[in-house]
Amino acid sequence: MFTSHLFNLDPSHPSFKKTKATQSIVAEKQRRREEEQRRLEGAQEVTQAESDGKSREAESDARATTTQMDPSLSLLVRSIKSKTQQFQARKKQKLV
Repeated sequence: MFTSHLFNLDPSHPSFKKTKATQSIVAEKQRRREEEQRRLEGAQEVTQAESDGKSREAESDARATTTQMDPSLSLLVRSIKSKTQQFQARKKQKLV
């Protein structure tokens, strides 16, 4: 509710009623937004400090670990690719 744009309260809407509940929702949403902003700024500072201190070898090792896919995900990708190829083959046969 606090992260989705679908649940935003619009005080300019004619049927909006200013109650304690709506004010608490607005306050909580604002608090969470500020907290998220601080967390992102902190993460950026940490990332900058780490990238300054890392050597190129350590960065390549980090990239290698992030490029490895989960086995179930790679199996799913393979399955989708094969089904797509089968579909394309059937489509070509119909045209011929």
